[in-house]
Amino acid sequence: MNYQILDLYSDYLLSSFGQTTATGLARMVNNQVSHDQIIRMLSGEKMTAKTWWKMVKPHVRQMQHEEGVIIIDDSIEEKPYIVSKTETYTDEKSGKQKRKSAQTKNERYRQMLQSVCDNQIPFRYVLNDIWFASAENMRFVKLTLRKEFVMGLKSNRLAALSEEDKAQGLNDYLERAFPMHDFDTPF
Repeated sequence: MNYQILDLYSDYLLSSFGQTTATGLARMVNNQVSHDQIIRMLSGEKMTAKTWWKMVKPHVRQMQHEEGVIIIDDSIEEKPYIVSKTETYTDEKSGKQKRKSAQTKNERYRQMLQSVCDNQIPFRYVLNDIWFASAENMRFVKLTLRKEFVMGLKSNRLAALSEEDKAQGLNDYLERAFPMHDFDTPF
């Protein structure tokens, strides 16, 4: 693994606001690192969680804080090689054979957060996008990890608006509960 190119590529991904490509990075650095070098680095040695942790651990330890925030975002464009789809199944509608991952994105979400705790990284809040805003994930963060969370909710989600409503099993759609609120902006 060429860690200098990996470091450069990571910085490129973190600082980009639009589409990122190996060609775009090569062009940005005036071809001092070629598209082919980037592709070889990306398709080379597989980074395991253990290898990755050894590499980032010193940086994490420098900046960790009890009031820290863990952010999990599902904004990476879907590609077949990002998630290992090792299981096959038959699609009920089409009858075609398809592949799926052995683990759902939400299971991976909880596993990643558990790993953060297992690695004794202190934090107080978990922030994530709408994709991970499920009751199961909220319970995991709040009850299992004993942390706070900030999660966006789609307006068609059911929610109890108070402890009393929750106790009585009263739920309402957020769009009915807050009719004047624009759900594209935070509360």
